[in-house]
Amino acid sequence: QAQTLLNSGLFRQWLVWWSSSSSSIDVQKAMEHSVLYLCTFAPTLLGKYAWRYPGYAAQVTNPTRGGEKDDSQESDEDKTTAEATVLLWNLLGIQLAKATTTASSSTIKWRSKATPTVRPSPTVAECQTQAWSIYASICKNVASVVTKWKTRRENPQETVAVDDNDTWEAELSCLDQFNRLCQSLSDLSVLLLPIFCFEMMDDSVEDDEKKKMAVRKMVMTTIQQSLTGWVVSTIGATPPDSIKLKTDDDDDDKNVEDDDDHDNVESSATRLERQRPRLEDEAVSRIRKSVKLLQSAIDSCSRTGTAATTSTRFSSKAD
Repeated sequence: QAQTLLNSGLFRQWLVWWSSSSSSIDVQKAMEHSVLYLCTFAPTLLGKYAWRYPGYAAQVTNPTRGGEKDDSQESDEDKTTAEATVLLWNLLGIQLAKATTTASSSTIKWRSKATPTVRPSPTVAECQTQAWSIYASICKNVASVVTKWKTRRENPQETVAVDDNDTWEAELSCLDQFNRLCQSLSDLSVLLLPIFCFEMMDDSVEDDEKKKMAVRKMVMTTIQQSLTGWVVSTIGATPPDSIKLKTDDDDDDKNVEDDDDHDNVESSATRLERQRPRLEDEAVSRIRKSVKLLQSAIDSCSRTGTAATTSTRFSSKAD
């Protein structure tokens, strides 16, 4: 199937569309994530081709999301939500860069004479450093958000002001990135998990067991410590439907429509404020499950010892 997709030219057209598209950031990120999965399942064909495509590897592995494509419309929150995908691309890039170096593959050439200036694909060392840096950043951000919520919950009388909706939703998005990362590593465990466990850091740590333990320690010491002592809140236990009924009842009075519209706005804000503790509890619960999922995957990887076989998957001479 991968060979058919490559021979048909459709995969190349996707990359061409990506490099010239002015679509929304959400569409571009979805495209990058889809291409990532295809390349992971067929690294010797699609992965190798995408890595050689001019400018693609440099862009999708770039933590700052800068480079050849215009990122002026990308907000700080957009950059945060892309972290998990960028990390996964760097993990795949570690092996793709090794294979490209070993096979001495050249970059795909443009047919037009006006060749655009693009950055070269990152090296193995660059992918290792960037992957570890992004992972450390995600863990630090998750621990910071959970600690902030826990402190505010433990000392409500000392809270000066509740964060605005945008800030709070950005914090939820930050936690969601860790969940996505853990789920993706579980889905793509055959190839990416061994790289995550044993090759994400540079060669300064030579022993594989130390690398594995360092990854586990990163999760345990930053995120799990922040989860310690989290108390489930009873605030916001009121069912949302009962809150909505009040608004519906108000709407029955046709003589005060303007007042009802104002009440609806206030009710929406009040409803969100009441639901925040419950939504935070649910987010923290998902983080706990993700930590357990990642720890279980790492344990499984260490028992099977699959790290030594990752390089053999790129032995095919297919180009």
